[in-house]
Parts: sequence; structure tokens; C-alpha cells
Amino acid sequence: MSAAQTDPATPVAAPSSRRAPYAPDPRVRWGLPAALLAVVAVAAVWIALVAIVDAVAAGGDIASLIVWVVTYAAVIVAAVVVTKTRGSGSLRTDYGLAFRWYDVFIGLGTGVGLLIVTAPISAVIETLYGQKAQSNDQAASSSGIWLVVNGFVAVAVVAPFCEELLLRGLVLRGIRNSILRRSAGAAGEPTRGARRTAAIVAVLGSALLFAALHLHEGIGSPVTLTNLGVVTFCLGVVNGVYAARTGRLGPGIWTHVFFNLITTTLLTVRAHS
Repeated sequence: MSAAQTDPATPVAAPSSRRAPYAPDPRVRWGLPAALLAVVAVAAVWIALVAIVDAVAAGGDIASLIVWVVTYAAVIVAAVVVTKTRGSGSLRTDYGLAFRWYDVFIGLGTGVGLLIVTAPISAVIETLYGQKAQSNDQAASSSGIWLVVNGFVAVAVVAPFCEELLLRGLVLRGIRNSILRRSAGAAGEPTRGARRTAAIVAVLGSALLFAALHLHEGIGSPVTLTNLGVVTFCLGVVNGVYAARTGRLGPGIWTHVFFNLITTTLLTVRAHS
């Protein structure tokens, strides 16, 4: 009998699957509970910051800068803590934080395509409500350096990276990890059907949470709230499919970048025209 047969510590390579390129690494011990705890922690940081800003009446560009910098820093800290304490210690292994050179082209095409698809959906929503949706990007009306920092750097660069890391890295994989572990058979491998179910539930669940986290931007305007929910859900589904199919966040991050960049540019032109 060979050493590989007698040594229980010898890792066994998981069978490859074209339909499910991602499977939990043996070193990754976290799942949905850790992902949700990270989301709650980040949300708590954001709520506390907004409350402090409101309490001291420190509105304006500087307050916006502080809120988004600290909130998105909390996302990165949460992701690092989870991977260091319950994972492999690698953002690439745990969350699929990896890029390929052609991801930028995937993102450009998908971002433009999503804007084309969601534009008529938004028009239908506005027609049903009989009013226009309001802009959720308040920084678009700023000027000078604040427009660049709060309008473009925050919305089109930092937000896509951190939100994809949180929602498609932590949450999507957290859901998928938990389902795949529970459905593992006697051989330790989940069935093909279980993998498909895990992918679908993870994509839809992360997209729903992604949309829900944006709804506060539409409070006070039902048409804006509905439009935000639908559009962000569509973006979340597309990016979730990319994350599930490719096993990396690169295509989704670039899609999010171009989607936000084009949207912010159009809103800025409208605000300053």
C-alpha cells in the first residue's frame, strides 16, 4: 500500500467541474454566519458615523469623505479579520480577489450593457409612479476636488472594490460555503445538483442583500427606492454570476466600476448643466 493511501493527512484534490469552478478550500472554515457578522459590523460603523455627523451638524464634503473612508476601511478590515482568523489568510483564496487582463473589457461591455438594459426598466418604474427618481449620488453636485474625491474616486473606484469584496467575496461565498458543506455526501463531495443550488442561492441572496444595503439612499421617495432596488439587484445578479462562474471578483469589480463611472458622469453633467 502506498504512502498516499496510508497517510490521512495527504490532501485529496477535488474533482474539477466546469460548471462549478469554485469549491471551499479545506483551510477555509468560515461560512454565512461570519459573512453576516462582517456585514453587520460594517453597517454598525456606517450608522455610528452618520449619527455622529448628524449630531455635530458636520454636513458637507468633509463629512462625506470621513464617512465613506472609514466605512470602506471597515469592509477591508472585516475581510482581513475573517480570512486571518477563520480562513487561509489569503484574500485570493478566500474571496477570489484576483484579476486577469481581459476583466477590464468584460467589465466595460457588461457595465454599458447593464445601463442599456436598466434604462427602460427605470423608465417603466417612473411611469408607474408618475414621477422622476431622484439622484442618489449627492457628490455629483459638488465641484472641484470634492467632485473628484467624493464623486468619482469614492463612487467609481473605492465603492466597487469594497462592495464586491463584501457582497460577492464574503456574502456570496459564505452562503455557498455553508450550503456545500451541509450537502457533502459520504465521499465528502457535494452532488452536482447541490453545487448548482448553492450557486443559485448564493448569487440571488448576495444580490438581494446588495440591493437592500442601497435602499437607504431612496428613503422619502418611493420611486427612487424602487428604482434603486431593481437596478442594484440586476447589477448584483450579474456580478454574482461572474463570481460564481469564474471563481474570482475581477470581472464583477470592473463591471461595477464602469457602471458607476458612467452613471456618475451622466449625473454630474446633468447637475452642472
